[in-house]
Amino acid sequence: MLIEGELRRLGQRLRALRSSAGETQATAAAAVGLARPYLSAVEAGRKNITLETLYALAEHFGVDATELLRHDQPAADHKAGTTTGRG
Repeated sequence: MLIEGELRRLGQRLRALRSSAGETQATAAAAVGLARPYLSAVEAGRKNITLETLYALAEHFGVDATELLRHDQPAADHKAGTTTGRG
């Protein structure tokens, strides 16, 4: 199914952003009010997320939400070498 591929791509982008920011799943999840197992499932492409969660994660990692949904280039490539976070 098409959506499963999209969820996997989204999860890969989130994992790449989190890793490049040097964050654990626990710290990233806590920063946006999610449970760590839920973020783990999102990164694995097993959970669908709401727009609210998508925007919260994008803001936390300092990218536009549309970057998380792009097909051509991972979001972390746009932020290589930078650290991001809230505030």
